[in-house]
Amino acid sequence: MKPTLVASTILIVTFLSSCVSQKKFDELLAERVGLEADNAELLDQLTAANGRISEFEKEVESLNTETKDQREKIVKLEAELQELQEEHSKLETYYNNLLTNSGKLNRDIAEQQERLLALQANLDTKKQENEILLADLEAREKKVKELETAIEEKDKAVKDLMAKVKQALLNFSGNDLSVEIRNGKVYVSMASQLLFKTASYNVGPKGESALIQLAEALKT
Repeated sequence: MKPTLVASTILIVTFLSSCVSQKKFDELLAERVGLEADNAELLDQLTAANGRISEFEKEVESLNTETKDQREKIVKLEAELQELQEEHSKLETYYNNLLTNSGKLNRDIAEQQERLLALQANLDTKKQENEILLADLEAREKKVKELETAIEEKDKAVKDLMAKVKQALLNFSGNDLSVEIRNGKVYVSMASQLLFKTASYNVGPKGESALIQLAEALKT
């Protein structure tokens, strides 16, 4: 609350206390304190929500970077797998050709067979690594979607609050009152001519109506 508004509120309370009974004054004061507490609690909730949104956004950014790296690794592994498969096919053809040759090629055949087995084992390892990376990528993409959904829900909560406040103050002129979202918070601005009568610290009927409607919206 701005200093001028606080001073105006004190003067209003002082003036009202001289015009109404002590009991009525106490009731109004208690109601005002309750409204201020409700308003403070809502503001704290909005601040906490904005903090969580910022954390979610950072985590989403980090996961997007990691997802990009994982995709690049998968592309590289797929290229390596393709090369190994082509080499495996060539060696298998060569091995089959060797089987038709004379016995003097038996040593070369054994060596090529060992190489084939080593390549097959390497190929299996690469496939397993690729499957692990794919599973990790799917898990990360799921988490990113969950975080994005959470951010959308927090943004919707702030927008819903603004819509409720706007609806409550719908019957007031746009020049006298404005409601907007800045930095994830809902701001309500009321012109002095809406709240006070000309050259007076007394809240006018129109200003009183605006404050009551705003309070009722915040209580929900």
